[in-house]
Amino acid sequence: MVRSVVQMKSVFINGVEPIVTRDVDKLSYDVQADPEVTSLSGLDMFRKVPLQAVDGDDHLLLNGGGNCKILINGKESSMMARNPSDVLKAMPATNIGKAEQ
Repeated sequence: MVRSVVQMKSVFINGVEPIVTRDVDKLSYDVQADPEVTSLSGLDMFRKVPLQAVDGDDHLLLNGGGNCKILINGKESSMMARNPSDVLKAMPATNIGKAEQ
C-alpha cells in the first residue's frame, strides 16, 4: 500500500434551512423553504403543515378541531373568515410565507 496526501484547493459547504422550526410558544412552517411550493395551491400546502389537517370537504382543522383562524400579516381578514378553503384553493402556495401555530 502506498500512502498519498491530497490537498484540496477549496471546500464548499451548503446549508439548508429547516422547513419546520419550534420556538417556546409556537411551531412555524416555512412555506418558502419547501421545494414543492411552486407546484401547490395554498390549501394543498396546508395539508403538509404539522398539526394542521384538511378534511375530505376541504375544511381546515387545527389539532383535530375546526376552530382555526387564519390571519394575514397578523390581522383578521373578512375573506378568510367566510370561506378560507375556497380562498386557499385559488391562492398559489408561493404567496404564503409562513404558517405559525
